[in-house]
Amino acid sequence: MASEEQQAKAEAIRDFAAKGNLEEIDKMVKENLEDVIWWINEGSSRGNTALQLAAMWGHVDCCQALLAAGADKDKQSNVSEQRRVHPPPPAPPPPPPP
Repeated sequence: MASEEQQAKAEAIRDFAAKGNLEEIDKMVKENLEDVIWWINEGSSRGNTALQLAAMWGHVDCCQALLAAGADKDKQSNVSEQRRVHPPPPAPPPPPPP
């Protein structure tokens, strides 16, 4: 089992990924080459990895950095059913002419 410090680092990189903080992700990767792959691929309590969180929030630049650092693109979360994104409802019809 990972130490509390390792868990905290994994949580930090997930937080940076979810918020789109590319600068902090790059800093963690450059300063901790030996441990960073574990942090990147360690899931949260729901099993979400840093890559999944960055993707969920649309932070493409963070996704690219995490993949370059060794993120596992095939790792699945603990969520048993996939979430569906529904399109917005159609716009209301225009008002009738006067």
